[in-house]
Amino acid sequence: MKLVELMEKNDQKKIQLLYFLDQYPNQKVKNNVIQDKLQISYYLFKNLTKEVAEDIDAFQLSDFFNIEITETHTILYEHHNTNASVFLAHYLKRSYQVKILIAVMYEFKTFNLNDFAEAHYVSYAFMYKRFAMLRKTLTGWGIVLNKNAELTGDELAIRLLLSEIVIMTHLKESHFNENVRTAVDQLLNLPDTPEIILSMSQLIETKSYFLVSLLRFQQGYSIKTSQEIADLIRNIGQKTVGARINAVRVFETYFRDDEREINSECDYLVTFLAIMGIITAEDITFPEAIKCKGRAFTQGLEENFHLKLEESEKANIEYEVDKCFVDILTLPFRSQFFDEHIEVSFFFRTYPEFFEYCQKFVLHETTLKSDSNKAKFMFYHCLLTLAANVPLNKILAPIKVCVDFTLGKEYNKIIERDIKYFSTLNVEVTNTVLPETKLIITDLVNAYSECDISKVIWLSPPRPEDWENLIDELLDLRLEGAVQND
Repeated sequence: MKLVELMEKNDQKKIQLLYFLDQYPNQKVKNNVIQDKLQISYYLFKNLTKEVAEDIDAFQLSDFFNIEITETHTILYEHHNTNASVFLAHYLKRSYQVKILIAVMYEFKTFNLNDFAEAHYVSYAFMYKRFAMLRKTLTGWGIVLNKNAELTGDELAIRLLLSEIVIMTHLKESHFNENVRTAVDQLLNLPDTPEIILSMSQLIETKSYFLVSLLRFQQGYSIKTSQEIADLIRNIGQKTVGARINAVRVFETYFRDDEREINSECDYLVTFLAIMGIITAEDITFPEAIKCKGRAFTQGLEENFHLKLEESEKANIEYEVDKCFVDILTLPFRSQFFDEHIEVSFFFRTYPEFFEYCQKFVLHETTLKSDSNKAKFMFYHCLLTLAANVPLNKILAPIKVCVDFTLGKEYNKIIERDIKYFSTLNVEVTNTVLPETKLIITDLVNAYSECDISKVIWLSPPRPEDWENLIDELLDLRLEGAVQND
């Protein structure tokens, strides 16, 4: 995550260590492997792990985390309902670069670095060094922090960055002035979509973006884009006339009366709502130049896998692909700031065909290959769209599995039902071994010893590790079948 770049250098190393531990089985890693990964000496490693232990106490996280360092290994013990990402917010909150950004956001043209340093009980030289580091980092993101502590440059990037900081540091809505808060509440009630209940993540991201956007607009900043992008976002909101009229009234009531700039703001608010899924397909219009991308994706999908999609499946897939292109074009900082934090190995093992197809599509059917961040953003969203909308039984031959337990027919039915619950793979269950059978699941230790077929021997009832081993076996068989089909 790029926000890590705004942390103190030592905290950057600590979050890298925590994320590294989080990715390993049982969160246990050899000490020399950590040193190689972080490129630090043994002395720095000992200091780093000691400080992480101190941070756990300082952040009052001892009910959720503990870190142990033995002579050979480092082990992170964490409660089941959390992960190392919780440290990110804490490290960002104490970052002076982040504190400067938040202060600059509020103290419009009144921010004074010397006063800021005194308020935080540090020297001006110390704080100026952080200010200079922040300026350098922001320059790489298309944002200018000038000597007067004013944020200029790519206005969309500024708004998206500040809204991300609001989210990650849990900045309260009460920090914004009353006009901004009231206007945001009214704007969030504009979409006439009673059937859509916003998830907490949708609400937090949308409200944060609106709060920052309206504050920046109130301060006199406006979005400037190319005519091509301006035309694109104007087309998206063609069907939202009623909501748009009300949005204009909100801006005119609480902010300056500038018709051109208000229209531009409303275009982008509608586009953001569409990207977030709050305004749905029936309420927005994608121009033909965008819709042809989604059609190319589904057409290539059908040809590649020799399948015929249902019209509803095709419509859902095309809409999501189109929306992703709009996201990249109209809010480019979202994709530039994208970090592939999802566990890609799971999707690679479970959906290797979709994985390969999405890679080829992004490489050959788009112009994104020259921009790695945008290409990754497009790839992951296409992959998730296929995983969500195309059942694997449409492209895979079934994996024949024999389930045979000594507890009998009814118990076998329970296992069959739960296999379909635990796995999205195209599994067909029988209670006898057939020529096509690829796997036997049983509690009979020696009964199938002469069968040259993979076997999983379970206890009754199965333990969690039994299910884990089964899923691994099924994934191996699934990949084996994929290789043979190639």
